[in-house]
Amino acid sequence: MSYLSSVKDSRSPFKSLLPQLKHKVEERGWAHVATCFTLSGPLKQFLEVYRLQDGQTMLPTLEELTRDPNHRDLMQACTSRQMELTQGLPYDPGAGGPGGPKVNYPRSYFLQAILTLKPDRLPRFIDTMHHVREFFFKNEWVLVSASQSLTAPIRIAHLWRFGNCNELGTLMRLLSTKTEYAALDECCTGQWQQLMYELEPAKS
Repeated sequence: MSYLSSVKDSRSPFKSLLPQLKHKVEERGWAHVATCFTLSGPLKQFLEVYRLQDGQTMLPTLEELTRDPNHRDLMQACTSRQMELTQGLPYDPGAGGPGGPKVNYPRSYFLQAILTLKPDRLPRFIDTMHHVREFFFKNEWVLVSASQSLTAPIRIAHLWRFGNCNELGTLMRLLSTKTEYAALDECCTGQWQQLMYELEPAKS
């Protein structure tokens, strides 16, 4: 599950309210995966990713949030807040797939990648992705989350964590020369990517 929130005013209390709501949903069994925000644009966007092991906790938790004053304040601080429920892919770290190297970055960057698949290409995509991710792992990128939409057209959502933003362009150019990446690209009708930055933990 993910939330994408747009916040217009930099003085908004949105960021200070997030830790309180994160704690509340974690008490209900939601596992926090990542929280990050965009580096540019007229609106600052925040992406929150959670992993639900038990889907039955979703509706009661959402209903409880609607009665929470902090949640109401957070909603008022947003110009938009979109929730999307997705299904973990076989290679998602939460499903037992390898996340990649164990790296401690001083501060993390994130690359959110959304790929729209052609009909009936999901099995081929998953098979090819097993090879492509090894390229990222060798370059010390960590796969944080990998999921798919629940309705057609199938959209794949990847969230990668890495430590050096200056290497991004070089890495992507090198990746484009790989035959495995060409095979992956053939499965898609389109791709969209967004560079994001790790949200600093709230100070106590």
